[in-house]
Amino acid sequence: MYRATRCGNLRCAPSIAPHDKLCRSEVAAALRPRRVAMDFYTMLSAVYDDLFPAEPSIIRFLIDTFSSCQRVLDVACGTGTYTIPLWEQGKEVVGIDLSIPMIQQAREKLQQIFQAAPAASPDGQGKETFCRNSAPTVSTDRETLPRQEAAAAVFLVGDMLDLTRFPPGSFQGLYCIGNSLPHLISEAQIRTALAQFFRVLAPEGVLLLQTINFDRVRFDSSGRFTLPTLKGRRADLVRFYTPGPDPDHIYFESELCLSNDHPLRNRIPLFLLTRNRLETWLQDAGFGSQMWYGSYERKAYEPDTSFLSIVQARAKGKPAKDTRADSIVP
Repeated sequence: MYRATRCGNLRCAPSIAPHDKLCRSEVAAALRPRRVAMDFYTMLSAVYDDLFPAEPSIIRFLIDTFSSCQRVLDVACGTGTYTIPLWEQGKEVVGIDLSIPMIQQAREKLQQIFQAAPAASPDGQGKETFCRNSAPTVSTDRETLPRQEAAAAVFLVGDMLDLTRFPPGSFQGLYCIGNSLPHLISEAQIRTALAQFFRVLAPEGVLLLQTINFDRVRFDSSGRFTLPTLKGRRADLVRFYTPGPDPDHIYFESELCLSNDHPLRNRIPLFLLTRNRLETWLQDAGFGSQMWYGSYERKAYEPDTSFLSIVQARAKGKPAKDTRADSIVP
C-alpha cells in the first residue's frame, strides 16, 4: 500500500546523494519502482496495530465527513483501522490496499467481530452465515454471506492507480489518508490516481485526502526533518525526512526498533505534494469546492505550522458547505 503512517508494501530507491550531485539518469534510477526487502515490512506488519492504534479524532472526522454517504471506499486501508469503524456504522464500505499481509490482518480483524455477533443457521451447504440484521451489511444484494466471504468482500488487494474493478460512480465517498498519496513517485501517477478517484465517485461524491504538510518541511543543520517517534509496547518506529534525489522528492527514512534486536532501516522517496499542487490537480481531475484543514479537529490549515494537510473535495455538481473550513477554493 501507499502509506507513510500506515506503512505497508512500499517501494524504495537505492541510497544516493542529494539531487544537486546527480545526473538525470541517476535520478531516474533512484525513483524507479522496486520492491523493498520484505524483512522490514514483514516485521512492521507484525507490530503495526501496536504502533498505529486507532485515533478517536480521525474516526470522528470520518464519520462526520461521510455521514450522508452509504457506499464508501477506503484507499490504502492498511489493516482496516479506519475502515471497520465506518462498517460498524452501517456503511457499505470497501477497503483496498497493495499489501497482502495488511489485507489479511484487516480480514482477520473483521472476522473477529463476526465471531462475536449472532450467526444464522447453516445455508444448506454446511456454511455458517453472517446475518445482515445482526450487524451492518456487507452487500446490499445478498441477505447473508459466509463469514470469510464477507470479510473478503470488504477488504480487497488493490492499487489506487487502477480502480477499474469498480464501475463508474460506485461510491458516494472515498478517502485516502495516512500520507498515502505522496508515495506515488510522479505527478503523472498522482494525477492518474485522482482521475481514478473521480471516476468511481458518484456525482457530488465526497473525497477526503490527508498528507503531511510538506509546505512546512525544513531540514535542520544535520539535513533532517524529524517526525515524532512512534512508541508501542513491542516496538518503536523512528521517522525522519532527508533531501531527495531531485527538487520534487524527499526521502522518508525509518528505523524499526524491536526489543533485543538490531534496528531495521528503510528508505523510500516521497513526492513533495504541496497544497498548491494538490489544489490544481484536484481541479483538473474534475473536483469542485475544496475545504482545507490542519488537523482532524478541523483546525484551520496554516502552511507554516500545521502538521497535517487535509482536504475535503466534492465531485463537481454540488459545492461543499462547511463554515469550519479555513478556506474554500472555487
